Amino acid sequence: AILADIGELSYEIPVVNGDRDSVRCENSTETSVILKKGEQVTKKIELNRFVTAPIKKGEVLGHISFEYGNGKEIRVPLLASMDINEIKYKKGLFGFLNPSDNYG
Repeated sequence: AILADIGELSYEIPVVNGDRDSVRCENSTETSVILKKGEQVTKKIELNRFVTAPIKKGEVLGHISFEYGNGKEIRVPLLASMDINEIKYKKGLFGFLNPSDNYG
């Protein structure tokens, strides 16, 4: 049985200090298993509530576990779909933080 096609398991995770507000992570391979008649599959998602930039495309940001049979498990990594750059901040006049990318 096919548990997930490529990219079918796709989630958005908020990004802190990044040049984007969120990053999509997804499975990069098809996941399948041979099940015995009547076997059930349960899915458990393991994701952080947020990630901190920088993030590289292909970086593991979480996992999905498929459990079936007598404690058998398939663990699928969820990979970042793009690079997210870190925004550098510097103190401006009166100690306010200004994004250095916008104020040379």
